[in-house]
Amino acid sequence: MELSPLMIDQNEEQELPGLAARIAALDVPVKLMPIRLGTGRVSVDYLWSATQTLQDGTVQVFGASAERKTVRDLIASAGDGRLERQMGVMTQFPHRFLILDMRSQREVDVSLAYAGWTWERVLGLLRDVQYEGLTIEAIRGGGLEQAISSLYRWTGRGEHHALHRPALPTVEGMYLDPNYRAQVAMLMCIPGIGEKAATALLERFITIKGITNGRRNTYASVPGIGPKRAAGIATFLNGGKAPADA
Repeated sequence: MELSPLMIDQNEEQELPGLAARIAALDVPVKLMPIRLGTGRVSVDYLWSATQTLQDGTVQVFGASAERKTVRDLIASAGDGRLERQMGVMTQFPHRFLILDMRSQREVDVSLAYAGWTWERVLGLLRDVQYEGLTIEAIRGGGLEQAISSLYRWTGRGEHHALHRPALPTVEGMYLDPNYRAQVAMLMCIPGIGEKAATALLERFITIKGITNGRRNTYASVPGIGPKRAAGIATFLNGGKAPADA
């Protein structure tokens, strides 16, 4: 499997100066250029392709695209239609990703407050994105270069005709959503919830949708959560107000 250079939109480099050089330092060939797709000239942050020659000489090309969004831009682009247009032009690629750049807890909180959104509403939007066939990679506090290089190399593995992270088994032997790592990162935005607690919640509820449909007493029954954390989860998912049924 032969990979093309990773094409990075020039606007992405302007917003994150030095990004191309940092990715190149991870042994990923990069090329800066304006990326505009479709008749509407819709911008996308990253493009690349993988070419595979089969034993019979047939050549297959698998394209990949990725869009990075902060929580604030995710909400804004959902409102002004950009997100829908971007997902529309990305459908031409079999491998497509949304990289959710959550940066810091404070930035997430400010973005939600500014837009008047709850985290539960954001999770609903992310589920819609998944239904459109995008794989979500969530990062916190940096790590964009590593996330991009990881996705880039993953598409170079010849056995993948469609890119999905492998599902992970829970202790009960059930299987989690392919976007397991993204769900863990999203749950860690809840104050007081670390990776261990987020993993425990997913083992019990299987998906974030299951968690948002839960109640305080069911959260408290998860090992390592307890009443205080359970109350914090319920309040956070209710937009900062204690739910009436908690």
